[in-house]
Amino acid sequence: MIRLAHRGCYSRKITENTLEALEEAVMRGADGIEFDLHLSKDGEIMVVHDADLHRLAGYARKIRELESAELISMPLRYGGSIPTLNDVTARIHAPALLDMEVKTRAVLEPLLKKLSTSTALRERTIISSFNAQVLKEVRRHFPEMRTLFLIKRWPLPLRRKKVWNKIKDVNPWGVAFPIISLTRKRVIFLRGLCANVGGWDLRGLKRESERARKLELDVAIVRITK
Repeated sequence: MIRLAHRGCYSRKITENTLEALEEAVMRGADGIEFDLHLSKDGEIMVVHDADLHRLAGYARKIRELESAELISMPLRYGGSIPTLNDVTARIHAPALLDMEVKTRAVLEPLLKKLSTSTALRERTIISSFNAQVLKEVRRHFPEMRTLFLIKRWPLPLRRKKVWNKIKDVNPWGVAFPIISLTRKRVIFLRGLCANVGGWDLRGLKRESERARKLELDVAIVRITK
């Protein structure tokens, strides 16, 4: 099982998705790190989860409205600063895996450009997204890359056929649901649709990592705490 640290190893002393949080997760033995990508006003790929700064900095401006220099210098509630993707790839070295969650399509063009510069970077990167078109575009440019299709919840009966067909259409390397929604039966079913099955922790609970192990998931995106 590939164990990825969900937004790094963060707490009230280390802000999520900062270089400190990501490095701490690798030091604590994670196979890799999961982090989120947004685009700044001046076209820089920023590593931050939310579309705005309200939760992290008490500032209601959106990421896309601010220059990268403004974002980098923004004081965060629990310390650290918002890094760029270039910062992360320069500081987090192989063999650590990099699970880059694409939050908006605006990120896609500059991200593809960056990935095109390094075979080594592509080999240790997983591109994840809730957006099927994002993943299809990544695979169109780089058929060998690992893509992880994120789905928010286990679908209701009337929607299941549509969701299963979408997974087949995207043809991702893996598909991932909230760990809490998965059972052994569901994992077996999903392996019939996709080579790898993953789950992520919605609640930040330590027992989710153990649940992922018992379910024999291929990928677990879980909270790692100090």
